Order: sequence, then structure tokens, then C-alpha cells
Amino acid sequence: MSDPTVLIISLSTIVRDPRVLRQISVLSEDYEVHTAGYGPVPEGVHSHLQIPDELRKWRENYRVFYALSATRRFRRLYYGAPWVRFVREHISPGSFDVVLANDASAVPVALALEPRSGVHVDMHEYATRQGEGNRTWERFTQPVVRWIVSTQLPLVDSVTTVSSGLAEEYLREFGVRAEVVPNAARYRPEYSVRPTSSEEPVRLVHTGAAGRGRRIEDMVRAVAEVNEQCPGAFVFDLYLIAGDSAYIEELRSLADELGGGMISIEDPVDYDRIVPTLTQYDVGMFVCPPTTFNLRHALPNKLFEYVQARLAVLIGPSEDMRRYTEKYGFGIVSENFTVQAQVEALRELTPARIDEMKHRAHDAARELDSAKLSDAWRAAVAAIVKHYGLGT
Repeated sequence: MSDPTVLIISLSTIVRDPRVLRQISVLSEDYEVHTAGYGPVPEGVHSHLQIPDELRKWRENYRVFYALSATRRFRRLYYGAPWVRFVREHISPGSFDVVLANDASAVPVALALEPRSGVHVDMHEYATRQGEGNRTWERFTQPVVRWIVSTQLPLVDSVTTVSSGLAEEYLREFGVRAEVVPNAARYRPEYSVRPTSSEEPVRLVHTGAAGRGRRIEDMVRAVAEVNEQCPGAFVFDLYLIAGDSAYIEELRSLADELGGGMISIEDPVDYDRIVPTLTQYDVGMFVCPPTTFNLRHALPNKLFEYVQARLAVLIGPSEDMRRYTEKYGFGIVSENFTVQAQVEALRELTPARIDEMKHRAHDAARELDSAKLSDAWRAAVAAIVKHYGLGT
């Protein structure tokens, strides 16, 4: 008997989407995995439906999109989207046993494909607040997303999301129960603790997207202030993923102005090079104020990548990151998100304290392996398959 078939739909460039690549890796152990999304075929799948990049927009003429949203014709708006039409034209209903849909935008089309067994949905963020602060998004796109989450998401068989805070809010607001699969990194047994030098600057690092809501400039200012008080205390390298290019240039100018040669904005590295690159540092830093709901409950890849690189971490009091940091003891949590609170936390980073936290990270690395923390995906798909008696 052949393995059950799973179609993973993600309206992202899958080969650059770590979370979707993890789904492929995890589910390929037991199922015949196929994908639909943007970009070239990802490694390890039986087939890939590549959605043309030019179909990413809701409509070629956005006045039509605005009119449909304003008049609450959400079903017509959604099923008229170019990418939705493309998927439905190329995949016949009932072609797969299970469909795994990533994010709200993939949910209705996953249901429309009528998989023989059922649909699992992985919500990467809190969908109805994803564009929080953007007035155009809030006026026109948010109502569409709310329609999906309130009317379509309850129809699926199971749901996962990235953090406990998001899961609690999905249950509170929409009555949708979601299991948690954090954005963990794979276990790296080849790395161990590198002792922190007491004669050289402590090496700080930050990786991730350059979004203004993250107030990355506050981390730069905090490190610069400590270095002004204690010259040469820290080197701080920031590997920023291109997003807001103007913001990155502002940060580069600020680093040049305040850093004294000790703070640098670096080019991003490929995904598979992130953890090896991090191993040359001592402390991974991410103090991110809760300027949006999703940032308040952020539990990003970087936290787990810092652990696999055997670094200490320094974070702000973000609820979901704090749970892991305090449970395993591999980091310091600043009192609040201000520059001054970050300065005070940085002053606590003696070599001895850093080494203690590095060893805690080493102890936690095996338990925080992405393979172990992905069990909810395995269980969800297995439950759908078992319910229909397909076996594996």
C-alpha cells in the first residue's frame, strides 16, 4: 500500500521559508509530500506546483479589491484572486489525502481542494493583526482575513501556531484550538561551548528582519552607551534581512555614528549558514518592544538558533521568549524594553555569567531540537489519516 499523500500549500517562496521546509522534512518520513507555492521546487518533495510570481497580488486593479472588501463580498474577492484561480485550475478536488495549509490565505483554497481525509492549518502569526498599524491593511485586508479566520478556519480538522500566546488568543477570540510548534532549529551536536574571553570584547550578535516596529536602533544605542562607559566592552554585529532598505541604511548610519568601530551592520547569510556563523559570538541579543500583538508574542527562529550555536541570550520581557529563557536558564531578561534597561542588562554580562548561560544553552540544545518540537504536526496529520483508515 502506498503512503498517504500530503499537499503542503504555502503562499511564500518555499525554498526560503524555514518553517515550511521543516514541515516537508518532518512529514516526508511517513508520507508522500507534494507542495504548491512560489519559487522553485523544494528538496525532498514528489512534485511542486510553482505559482507564478506575477500572481501574488489580490487583484491587478486594486480598486476592484477595495470595492469588494468594502462591500464585504469576501468569497468573490478570495476566489477571484489570481493565485487561488491558478491553484484550482491545476489541482483537481480530491487529488490528495491531506492538505496542510500555511497561514490564513491558504485556508479556503485548501478546503476547496477537498482532500480525501482532511485539512491541517499552520498559522505562522496572529493573522487578523498581522498588518497592525497599517491603515490601508486594517481597512481593506483585515476584514478579508477576519472572514477567513472566523468562518473558514473552524472548518478544518486541526490547527497549529508558533507560540502559546498566539494559541491562547486564537482560542479566546475565535474558539479555535491550536497546538504549538515553535520555530525551533535542528539539533547541532557538532557544536559545544566556546569559553568567553576575559581579555577581548564580548561578542554580541543579532539576526533577523529589519522592521521599524522592532526598534533595532535601541539595541544599537544601548551597546554604544555601555561601550562609552567601558570602552571596548562589546562588539555588536547585526545580520539584517533586507526588508525596509531605508531603515537598514538609517541603522548603518547610526552604527557608524555611535559605534566607534565596534558596531556593524552585516549582510545576511544563507539560512543553512546562520548557526555556523553564530558560533563565533558569545551572546545573541533580541530586545523587541511589543509594538504589535505579534511582536508581543514573538517566538522567533533566532532564539533557538542562538541555543544551537551555544550562545547566551539577552532578550526583553517578551512573554513567549521569556518562558523558554527562564525555564532553561540560558539568558538574561531585561526589566523592560527601554535603552536604559538594556544597558543595565548588558552590564550583567561578565565572562563567568556568559559561560554559565552558554552551558545552560548546551544542556537545552538537544531538548529544543526542531525534530522533537514538531511532534504536533506529525500527530495532527496522523490523526487525520487514521480517522479515515488510510494507515501509514
